[in-house]
Amino acid sequence: MKKLLTPILFFGLIINGCSLNEDMEESQTSEDHNQTTDEEESQPSEDENHTMEEEKPKTDLTVLAENLDVPWSIDEHENSIYVTERPGNIWTEDDVLLDNIASGPYHYGGRLEIGLYITTGDASTAQIAQDFNSLGGKILRMELDGSIPSDNPEADSYVYSYGHRNPQGIAWSSSGTFYASEHGNNANDEINKIEAGQKYVWPEIEGNQTQKDMVSPLFTSGDDRIWAPSGMAYHDNKLYVAALRGTAVLEFNLETHEYKEIITDYGRIRDVFIDDEFFYFISNRTDGRGQPEENDDKLYRIGLEKLEEDE
Repeated sequence: MKKLLTPILFFGLIINGCSLNEDMEESQTSEDHNQTTDEEESQPSEDENHTMEEEKPKTDLTVLAENLDVPWSIDEHENSIYVTERPGNIWTEDDVLLDNIASGPYHYGGRLEIGLYITTGDASTAQIAQDFNSLGGKILRMELDGSIPSDNPEADSYVYSYGHRNPQGIAWSSSGTFYASEHGNNANDEINKIEAGQKYVWPEIEGNQTQKDMVSPLFTSGDDRIWAPSGMAYHDNKLYVAALRGTAVLEFNLETHEYKEIITDYGRIRDVFIDDEFFYFISNRTDGRGQPEENDDKLYRIGLEKLEEDE
């Protein structure tokens, strides 16, 4: 982890056992989104609830750091910004808090937030997502000492919600509402409202389909568009989501239920972060699936006022 000008403290590589290949969940092969069309060729989906507005490239971006080596996340601690990098050798494992999470070459999930919430993928074995006794395809919740919180949905289980394929980013609103981004199977990426003990749709249904006793997504990319959403942040009743194959920052308006691309032309975006004054994001061109440019990858910053002014 590198200390930069001002955020992050991220512990995913310690607790979740994620390898340097963990983000191959959104590989451009049929192992993930099982379609042959690249995101540049896909067209936006549109229905009465989800609309795609015209994208607008941003100006006035500041580069805070460059030559990052496969960066994963951004956060803030004591007014300092931190970025984690996949190949870094700074981390050392002091203790294992949770083990035996389903593993494989794809669908790792791997996002952590102190609380402590952990996203896990189905490791390409879809049926375990609906198996409450499996730790794969879940959002887990534990105490910092590795114990199970007394108010978890089941007293003897780390499982907070289940039925997830490959949850990637998590964020909370100012009122405490919990949201997560998730990779779909054949497109149909998701933004979900997460509630304790609820059963989500994978692998039973996808996209805008509904089924009794299952929670369908708030937003979906539809059958013909891929976001491959990653890290996310909340601000002023909007969710801001990094898109890997979508190569953009997406803004989801929770009032109007519309979404749009607000930052483009910077390649794959891995994570976003918001503090009182600024919006940050990191590019992710150096992970083997992007097209790196000079001095990639980079940490960018734009003022919140400018971000909102340009919309």
